[in-house]
Amino acid sequence: MSTPTHTAVEARALLEQAERDHLAAAAVYGEALLVKQVMPERDVTFERDAVASALERVEALKVLLPLIEQAEEAQLAQARAKLDADRDRKLRKSLAELHKQSLHLTAAYSNVVGSFNRMMRAAEDATFFLSPKQRDYASGGLAARLSAPALKAAAEVEINRLGLLPSLAEGTSAPGTTPASVPLNFRSAPRRLPELATEMKSLSSALLNISPPPPAPEETV
Repeated sequence: MSTPTHTAVEARALLEQAERDHLAAAAVYGEALLVKQVMPERDVTFERDAVASALERVEALKVLLPLIEQAEEAQLAQARAKLDADRDRKLRKSLAELHKQSLHLTAAYSNVVGSFNRMMRAAEDATFFLSPKQRDYASGGLAARLSAPALKAAAEVEINRLGLLPSLAEGTSAPGTTPASVPLNFRSAPRRLPELATEMKSLSSALLNISPPPPAPEETV
């Protein structure tokens, strides 16, 4: 079968035109036959052949049109199959990436839990070694920042700083963020919240400045 040279839309238009041409040729042939009844010597061969030729074109186009439609349907099915295969490939890749990143999230949060527990132990040790002056400074308010509730609150501020989206931004904030706990003046720019490491460094400096280290013991000769 030869490759169709027309689209189905073009072939339908050609068929409609061929049918109109056939009707017109038939009308002319009918008029010629009426004349022949009056003038028997009138030759109507041209008109008759024109009708036959027009009808032949109509029939040929009627045969051709289904072939073109079938070819277009096959091409469309092939294109759809290719798109479906590509979509399925991308879907599988995306789902594999989702699983991979879920493993990363689990590992990362496990590290977060471990780091927080180590922070807690270090704070407990630091509390044990505070001097009375350090422990009682500001009615104990400074030392209280080493407590478990205070450290948990500081860690939650860090989670909001890193994972919370600005109040008018589109998207989804990271799990564990709590917008309601963020001061209003930081909700539009949570990255401006104090950094956890900076806060811990500031706390350490403040405690150490209260009681400078004692002088080193003199060496005996």
